[in-house]
Amino acid sequence: MESRNVKEILNDLSSLLGEIADLKDGENYPIKIDGIATTESALERAKTLANVSLENNLYELFELLGLEED
Repeated sequence: MESRNVKEILNDLSSLLGEIADLKDGENYPIKIDGIATTESALERAKTLANVSLENNLYELFELLGLEED
């Protein structure tokens, strides 16, 4: 996998955080799990997007900057 630069990672984080900010309480959002269409609540979607941010962006950013997590 090709390494991304800091700006690309921050753009991805900004996009994911924007998605979280736009979630509406009480709404259900479509998702596919193992190819099966279902829905998840706004809270579940926020948790999913937060985990994606951590796993795909923050850890990579720490590594790119040569920092260790606290």
